[in-house]
Amino acid sequence: MFYYERLDSTDKQKLRDPKYFEQRVANNLLYGLEQEFAIHSYPVPKSNLGLRKYRFFTYPMRIAYYAIGLYVLRLSQELVQQYYKSHERIHADYGGSLLFDEKTDKLQLSYNGIWYKPHYRRFRSRVRRAVQGNVNNRVVIHIDIQNYFEELSIPTLLGFLTENVKPSIQKEMKFDPITRGQIASFFEFISNGRVGIPQTDNDVISSFLGYLFLVFGDLFLDQEVNRAQCANMSETEPL
Repeated sequence: MFYYERLDSTDKQKLRDPKYFEQRVANNLLYGLEQEFAIHSYPVPKSNLGLRKYRFFTYPMRIAYYAIGLYVLRLSQELVQQYYKSHERIHADYGGSLLFDEKTDKLQLSYNGIWYKPHYRRFRSRVRRAVQGNVNNRVVIHIDIQNYFEELSIPTLLGFLTENVKPSIQKEMKFDPITRGQIASFFEFISNGRVGIPQTDNDVISSFLGYLFLVFGDLFLDQEVNRAQCANMSETEPL
């Protein structure tokens, strides 16, 4: 982030020019401009044993990455805000929750929305309350997803969006097979042909994409729990 702050304002301003997008991004020239659109890997020690694989993006490449991430945010916002967050059976707290304000259309950034710790504290308190008293009908599973960002599949996420986002929104935002292919190719490029999303310093977009995967994970788990409950009810009903 110190590197980005030291960049000349003129260099930053030129990225706002539509001609820059047409000449560098729209024609996929960015894949050939290896110095301008560069990614560098470096290790970061974990708080315990092990290393995290971090990526450093040059400023133009980070802008391109953020642009795609914000596009996915706009595409999925109605699904998350109006369906997922109103779901009575799901009580989940994750960092990386981004939102465009419906009135101002500005991106809303807040500590409580992005940073994982406030979410973790709320979830931990809720679990502790839930296991007090009669807990015979409750099951608690504690898991840790190893190398979470590095194992996420962007084609899988795009498939979830295709299945769950309203067709009218997909049409309005031109979320078609060509767009999905371009997004998948971009992530394959920045991941050097592997699956996963980049983990970088102070990266709200990677946090959001990780959050969005968990949203679909919650919906899947709720569907399976509901299916099991319906099956149990049908077995116990008298003929």
